[in-house]
Amino acid sequence: MPGTAQTVPPYLEVYKTVVSPANKFSNVQSFDMNIGRQNVSDPFTAGRCTITGRVPSSLPSLLIGDTVVTTLNTKAGATVIYTELLWRVKDLTINYGEVAAMDTWTLELEDSLAYLGRATVPTRTITAGTNVATAAATICTDAGLTLFQVGTTLAKSSAQTVTGQNAAEVFYNLASAEYAWIYPGTSIQVGWLSRNAWLALDLLVTFSDNNTGDLTYNELEFTSLADNYADKVVVQPIGTTEVVTGTGIFSYNINTYSETTSDATNLGNFLLGILDLQVSRPFAITYLLNSQPIEYAHYGFQRTPHICGIKFRGTTYYARYLGFNISGDQTATYVTSYLMPNESFNYFVLDSTILGTLDNNKLGW
Repeated sequence: MPGTAQTVPPYLEVYKTVVSPANKFSNVQSFDMNIGRQNVSDPFTAGRCTITGRVPSSLPSLLIGDTVVTTLNTKAGATVIYTELLWRVKDLTINYGEVAAMDTWTLELEDSLAYLGRATVPTRTITAGTNVATAAATICTDAGLTLFQVGTTLAKSSAQTVTGQNAAEVFYNLASAEYAWIYPGTSIQVGWLSRNAWLALDLLVTFSDNNTGDLTYNELEFTSLADNYADKVVVQPIGTTEVVTGTGIFSYNINTYSETTSDATNLGNFLLGILDLQVSRPFAITYLLNSQPIEYAHYGFQRTPHICGIKFRGTTYYARYLGFNISGDQTATYVTSYLMPNESFNYFVLDSTILGTLDNNKLGW
């Protein structure tokens, strides 16, 4: 679709702690960042960002755990649209050349989910029937984080006492009971989308191969979904008997704090409905950020599973975002969005033109 053309190449700005001219890094050369997943069967993992630059002496003082803000900017005239992400410092490497002009630096960053993986939970007692989002918020607090909830969480936890366990393990056992969508928020925030909230996310943007969509892509990869296929789901409610849904040799296993075996069975049926699709569909789509209208350029890197449309040789496919990779330097920036076909997630949503047709949509849990 027609839009406002960019007048300069996209550019990354980096700041320590907050966006402020006084905190801005100079001499940034390139970057590479990953957030989210490539397959729906992958566990949620921490995002990471690598930034390189010159003139190490120009860097602000940096310690492990310091907050760093990145803004990826597109510009047309005086209009700037940007995506802001918050990180924490993981490591800093200085490479010294033969002379000072050859010195470079590499900054490694990670998002808030990494701190769940680093933290240990003190003794916590979760009573039976506790809303899993409420329990997860307590685990986040133990890790020095806060939980940002969107939507109404319905799942309840079984009775659990955890002592000295990894915070991420406990947190994800709670999240799996709801099948909540987890994403990084600020550097101290973990996002939690309830199941009904993320299932209701609708069409956001359309890619095309003939300039008839919001974004024009350079490369489209299809797969037959071998890494996302299962004909049997094994749900292991911690502390009780496992529940098996489906039959076959392609098994997907998940641990959970589901309150009852009935809840675990519902989760298993829900997951089987997602994973038993065996068709070739879009897996990854790549586009050059430079050439996109600024109104739509940032819609390819979503932390939440909105729907996108993909026009390919006369056919439109629908998919949901799982994660993304962005890499760039001073001349070009490329975005790769990882996708899962919407057929896996097309649970019925009232009044949606894509998710609201009973003959094509599944009834949810």
